[in-house]
Amino acid sequence: MGYEVSLVVPKPKGKIPELANVEIHTISIGAKSIKDQILRALLVFWKAKKLAEKEKAILQVEHSTLGGIAALIGSSDSRNIKERDKKNKGKE
Repeated sequence: MGYEVSLVVPKPKGKIPELANVEIHTISIGAKSIKDQILRALLVFWKAKKLAEKEKAILQVEHSTLGGIAALIGSSDSRNIKERDKKNKGKE
């Protein structure tokens, strides 16, 4: 059994390397500075959360600041994972 993986990242200045079996979504966030770090994290988080909800997928956050923001907004709830696993049991 494999997993479908989507990666949501800020749009880089350079080229994003090709990743096997990973769908990459970029967010245009403009200039980067310490002052707007929280805003940038929110933009990436909202895009990732909408994508996860649309696909009924697990949202995994791999950035400490973004993880903190996700937890504050209420996206650290493991019940969603347990509910999804119950629905998918036996469908493999």
